Amino acid sequence: MDQYPLAKSDRLDDPVLGRVTRDAGRKHWLFNLLLPNGRMVPGVIVPEDDDAPPSEKALAHIRERIGWVRENEPAVRDHITKKMYYLWLRGWHDEQIDPATTRDQFRERIWLAALTCLEDRRLSLHYNDAQLFGGRAIVQWINSRGKLDGAPDLWG
Repeated sequence: MDQYPLAKSDRLDDPVLGRVTRDAGRKHWLFNLLLPNGRMVPGVIVPEDDDAPPSEKALAHIRERIGWVRENEPAVRDHITKKMYYLWLRGWHDEQIDPATTRDQFRERIWLAALTCLEDRRLSLHYNDAQLFGGRAIVQWINSRGKLDGAPDLWG
């Protein structure tokens, strides 16, 4: 198999990632992840070298990580809820304007909006906060071993 399957074209049809296409402007590779709940999540692969597509070895690792995300996304939301629910309740919740929200409701309100795959096998999962944190992104990292990497961060 070619070491760089994307080198000869600007797209690849992949059994896990679906159609992968090149964004020439940003020099990234784009795909969409279909979750079991039917939600389509845009993804981006950021190659180590802007001028070269990800290698087959890198794509194999990315496929593995994306497959893990597809199968374990509810567990990631559980983790985010465990780490952020009380932070939200103590520092962001406003009883005057926010409806009462239980832990389960918090978990169901947030949703995976995008993901970024770095060629070194790390992923960042970007969750929509459903305005719980004022419209910030909740970002959870998955390390190169495919494990949740620490607590989620707020961006924005």
